[in-house]
Formats: sequence, C-alpha cells, structure tokens
Amino acid sequence: MIKAGIEPNLIIGNTLIDMYVKSCSLREAEQVFDKLVTRDVVSWTALMAGYAQLGENENVFHTYGQMHESGIMPNLITFVHLLNACNHAGMVFEGETYFESMSSDYGLNPTMDHYTCMIDLLGRAGHLRKAVSMIGRMPMQPDVVVLHTVLLACRKWGNVEFGRLVFEHALRLDKKAEATYMYMFNIYTDASMHDDANKIEAMRVENIRNGFD
Repeated sequence: MIKAGIEPNLIIGNTLIDMYVKSCSLREAEQVFDKLVTRDVVSWTALMAGYAQLGENENVFHTYGQMHESGIMPNLITFVHLLNACNHAGMVFEGETYFESMSSDYGLNPTMDHYTCMIDLLGRAGHLRKAVSMIGRMPMQPDVVVLHTVLLACRKWGNVEFGRLVFEHALRLDKKAEATYMYMFNIYTDASMHDDANKIEAMRVENIRNGFD
C-alpha cells in the first residue's frame, strides 16, 4: 500500500492496527494510527489495547483522554482496557470513576468482564467489603472465576469471614471446582485454623468420592 501510494482507509487502517497490536509491534501500530485521516472508536480502542498489553498504563489513559477530546464515544471494549489498566496500576478511585461513568455518562451496561476487573481491583487493594458488595449487586449470576478472585484476595489480606462467605457462594455454583476448596483450605491454614482446614479437605474428598452428587 505504501509503495503504491495508497492511503489506508478506516477499515484497512483499523485492521492493520489490530494486526500490529496482536503481534506486539506497537510502534508500527502507532504509525498506521497517525496516518489515518479519520479515526473511530475501533481505532482508538485498538491502540489502547496495545498499550495495555505492554503494561503502558499511562499511555492507555492518555489515549483515552485524546479520544474523549476528539469527540469519539467509548464502547464496552474501551472500558475493559481502562479498567484493566487501573487494575494493574492499583488505581481504585480511578477504576470506580470509570466504572460509574460507563452507565451514567454513556448508557453502557457493564458486562461480566467489567465486573470481574472491578472486583479484582477492589480485592487486590484490600477493599473486600466493597468487592463482596459488588458481587451482590451484579445484574447477572457471578461465575466461579469472579469468586475465586475474591478468595485469593481474602487469603492475601487474611480475611476469614469474607472467605467463608464467598466459599459458600462458590460451592452453590459449582461443587466440582477443586480450586474452591484449595483456596479456602489455604485461608484457614494461613490463619492457623487447622481443624477448619482439615474439614475443607475432608469435604473435598467426600465430594470426589460421591461423584459431586
């Protein structure tokens, strides 16, 4: 295209940006982006994805700011990258602000991906009460992955109370997930509650023996 003197149109340009991002060739993606005469939300979000992939969180936020100034409306995928960047940077306030902005400013309903990212962000930062509260407010059924995220946070912060609560919820969803027992076992073990840890192990073995009936 370059040799032929053809200017990339929006669809081709977006495809090239996506291709370069997926192959970790971010500088080439930037070059294509800069040459686009017009850009849409796909162009901006694809570039944000590239920065997020390489952990360049500041560039994710900067690109979003430029997109906003350009008058381009973000979409659900845009916010996935923003929330992931907040998660990796431990930016709780900013993450909460972006999450609320989705619905209040743009009328976008958060999906499971957005909730998972926010709950992980809150859990990593030690805001376990907020994380558990958000699980209760989800408009969809939380999956085991979300609950395991909170269990890992409960172990990190040594919170047995919330660990028990989330563990029971996870069992109601899926008794076959052995990781659920492992996480709770570790929470009890770290708290030197060895009798309770042994009960969790016995529960796991019994469920396996009974075929998870």
